[in-house]
Amino acid sequence: MRRLRLLFAGAAVPLMATLLLVQPARADDPTQLIQDELRVAHAADGTPQTVVTSRVVNAAGQVLSTTQETINNPRFRTEDSMTFPCLSEGNRAGFVAHERREALHKTHNDMAQFLFFPYSVDKARRDTAGGSFEKQWLICGTGGADANNGSRTVMAGPGVAFRDSNATYRIGQTWKEGRTPASYSVNLGFEVPTDVVNIKAGITQTPTASLRGSPRPPWNSDLDAFSRNGANGWWEDSCAPNCAGTGGSSNYQGSLVEALWQFPQDKPVTEDDFAMTGFFMHRCSNPFGCR
Repeated sequence: MRRLRLLFAGAAVPLMATLLLVQPARADDPTQLIQDELRVAHAADGTPQTVVTSRVVNAAGQVLSTTQETINNPRFRTEDSMTFPCLSEGNRAGFVAHERREALHKTHNDMAQFLFFPYSVDKARRDTAGGSFEKQWLICGTGGADANNGSRTVMAGPGVAFRDSNATYRIGQTWKEGRTPASYSVNLGFEVPTDVVNIKAGITQTPTASLRGSPRPPWNSDLDAFSRNGANGWWEDSCAPNCAGTGGSSNYQGSLVEALWQFPQDKPVTEDDFAMTGFFMHRCSNPFGCR
């Protein structure tokens, strides 16, 4: 499996909790790429937010500029659960569907949107060594990006990681690999002895190029520190990493991923302990720029 590895220069930019009035990173050269990371966040009052970190990189993978902004998301309206991109099938005592999260960034040229659906089950298993109960968390992520006005998508997909670099809690993960079908799904679910709960994710897009995945992010990111507890799935154009001319897609492209973690029953775990991120790499195919 080939992963795009780009060099990251300088220290990681810390996440900001307030709105930054900055211009988004812009590539003025058609050979340059913009790497956007859309991180799920929320304000102190609970307002859902997206923290967008944008890096412009050249053909050699060197970071030319970095910007960051925090955007307040619109709240989800109440919907029937059957309309969700990630569906739970079956039930079990202790099964909890937590509040879904969104990472969203819309500009004049591009719209990137990623949805994350956390689920948990208490007392899913007994530890074989000590006999104590253990709980499980499953997060399903799906989404992608649509480019416009000369902008073209080179890579797009969701990623999830439990924020711990010292201990491994991930016990399962799934993503799609290979040529892009018009529509597809993956199914992971909880590993429990009885009353199985399956979580099924689906997505529809224009068939082109390929789908990939890895515990590591698609490019050098600070989330790589949590790769032992991470899962990422993305669509990637065949032009990457050296795109020129009309390389990239002007259609909606994305992917989906699911991961399962297991923790001691008495370990405090919430949705905020997971990094939920959308990865979106794009470029401007117009030599006069994409404004």
